[in-house]
Amino acid sequence: MLHRTKSKRIQVATLWLDPTDLYVGVHDSNGELASIHAVRWNPENASLYHVETAQCLTQALQGLVKQLGLQRYPVKLCLDDSLCVTRVTTGERSEVERELENIQVRSQLYLSLGLGDKLTGSLRESNDGQAEYALTSIVNLQTMQWIQNAIHQSRLKLISIEPVALAITRALGLLGLDREQPILFASVGSKRCDLAIARSGRLMLSYPIAAEDSDRIAKQIGSHMTRLKRFCQRYRLQEGSKLDSIYVFGDSNAKSKIHQTLESASDQIKTESVPLPSALQATAFEGFPESVLMALWSCGQSERNPAESLSAPDLLDQLLATQHRSITERLLTTIWPAGVAAALIACVLVAQWANHRRLANRIEELATFTADISMMEQELAEWELKDRFVQAHEALEKELQEPLWVQVVQTLAPCLPGNARLDSFTLSDSSTISLRGTMTEGDKTYEMLAALKQLPYIQEVAVESVSSIGNASLEQFQFEVKCKLLVSQLTPKGSMVSHHGEDALPKTSE
Repeated sequence: MLHRTKSKRIQVATLWLDPTDLYVGVHDSNGELASIHAVRWNPENASLYHVETAQCLTQALQGLVKQLGLQRYPVKLCLDDSLCVTRVTTGERSEVERELENIQVRSQLYLSLGLGDKLTGSLRESNDGQAEYALTSIVNLQTMQWIQNAIHQSRLKLISIEPVALAITRALGLLGLDREQPILFASVGSKRCDLAIARSGRLMLSYPIAAEDSDRIAKQIGSHMTRLKRFCQRYRLQEGSKLDSIYVFGDSNAKSKIHQTLESASDQIKTESVPLPSALQATAFEGFPESVLMALWSCGQSERNPAESLSAPDLLDQLLATQHRSITERLLTTIWPAGVAAALIACVLVAQWANHRRLANRIEELATFTADISMMEQELAEWELKDRFVQAHEALEKELQEPLWVQVVQTLAPCLPGNARLDSFTLSDSSTISLRGTMTEGDKTYEMLAALKQLPYIQEVAVESVSSIGNASLEQFQFEVKCKLLVSQLTPKGSMVSHHGEDALPKTSE
């Protein structure tokens, strides 16, 4: 971290590094970008794991430093997204901490950064009492070590490391383009595009796209727009975000192809150019990529306006911490891959020997199993015959079972007087029985009630109505009786159970 006084500002140099090119920006005492110098340090795009590749970077950087007289200058390093993976997390503090732990575990699986250990750095910012913003940068540890070694041999003082996407986002925030709502911007190369979403100078999402040419890059951007909008609205707490335009960095050919593809899309996404600050519109900066200009400019502005700019993640602190490990820790971290490989080979040999033994046992078991098959087939045929018999028996029992209402009528019939005629019988869903009929030769309704009440499966017996009908010569009485049937008194076969026996029923007159 730089410490400045009011009387004097410390000059800072900024570096942009990708797998093939190196840009060096020199800032004046006010933090403004004074000049930019470029060199293609890896024209063959050789693997970053070769010693010769690291030496090429050291030689290229030493030549620029000597040419510009930057010895002992403090420098800020911006890593291209192909060298640095960026992940953003927002939400409550507990959720952010849990997600950071998951990223720390998953970071070792980022094969796009190469094999070997990965180095992670993060920064966190609290928006209010609950919500937090966290950004994690992930780089290959070996790659970062030889980059640091090249900077050290060039007699420069490294003071911060950050991804390019974060630097560009900071520049957009300083220009105020993302102050009202999130914006989408894309840094387009010949075969690669880095999509990102920014809001108030904060990087919300970094999304790389690889394709063979600009046409396919443009088509992929159009296909991802709906998902990017939904992501911004759901996971970054930005309701109402339209994202109907995209700011494109890159050469004019790539811009025009992306513009044609997106303008002809169904949702008609607009492509716009970023209005460069007046300090970057000088003729000395013509020909340099806009993304490089914006990133290097924002690094100088962060020193000028530290309160308004988001700081870099602590990648440098984490890198320095790895260099103070003990000899035992270093040996363990370098020897363990060979030990793991030897253990895997031993496990494979043991497993192969065990497989041969199991194969011989299986051949012996196969003969016994074949003999058992025929016996099982005979037993299966017998079981099928028994099963058909049981099914036929169950079907016959169902056919012979009498309906419930027949059982009820047959049970209640002895309780009716001999002079009674039952006109209607109703059994409702609520187990309520309604009896309607007529009597001749006198009213014996209450004798019928007494008989019904003695049945253990009948309750709530009540007379609904009794009326006289007919003439003087033949007097008749019409009645309606209701009662409640206890279905629980039914036996499994469906017949009624009487605890008093048939003799307990009252005798009714014939």
